[in-house]
Amino acid sequence: LTSGRNPFVLLNALKKINAIERKCIVQFYGNIPVDVQEQLRDYPFVEMYESVDFEYMPSIFSSASLLLYLSNKKGSSQIPGKLYDYMGTSRPILCLVSDLSESTSLFLKQFKRCVVIKNSETEILKNWHMIENISIQNFIPEHKFSPRYVASQVMNLLQ
Repeated sequence: LTSGRNPFVLLNALKKINAIERKCIVQFYGNIPVDVQEQLRDYPFVEMYESVDFEYMPSIFSSASLLLYLSNKKGSSQIPGKLYDYMGTSRPILCLVSDLSESTSLFLKQFKRCVVIKNSETEILKNWHMIENISIQNFIPEHKFSPRYVASQVMNLLQ
């Protein structure tokens, strides 16, 4: 949860959803800045974990109902490596973005597993049933995002 990524919009929406419907739990893994950890403690449905070795991530991904992608700062066209990891799973991805017309958002919209929504409490609440519906689905891992395929493409470029 680096600077520029705002999980609190989602968490505030989930606080409302948890009060009405069912219990949602959000798990964050990695190095979380201390000030963000303090804020996250205000949400009883948030669990925080240290970074884990990559070899354990597939089991964490497979036990999740939904994977979360928070976009970079507005104006960034970088496609984070995390998305490559996510696309290699069978899980759907909730993509919360700052701008629906940015290149990364447009790229993500082409995949059925990605629910691309503006990172706005109103938009999350408005689309909650769609998010719930996709969270019970499984998808075929995207071959083009596998480490072996990406490495072969890089090698082809270098030759």
